[in-house]
Amino acid sequence: MPLPGPAMLPRDPNAGFQVQVADTTLSEATIVLRKRRWVLIFGVLLGGIFGMYRAWTQPQLYTATGEIQVRCIGTVPRGQCLLRRHGPDHAPAD
Repeated sequence: MPLPGPAMLPRDPNAGFQVQVADTTLSEATIVLRKRRWVLIFGVLLGGIFGMYRAWTQPQLYTATGEIQVRCIGTVPRGQCLLRRHGPDHAPAD
């Protein structure tokens, strides 16, 4: 039996293959989202709840504390503390 020559090969390069192009419009996508809205809402809620759970149960990696010390330079009649001012107009006394 002879090998097939160019005359015996199919002329259509896509012969045997059927390609269907789906052109989805925005209105069709909106219809699909409306049909599946409960699945979408459930997924968003589940993801949010899982994210909050992971955030609250994660071990605390860093803790910072601070302390401010105030030194009085005198008192006023009510017993309140006079504070020393620092800045370009008030040079520190130390």
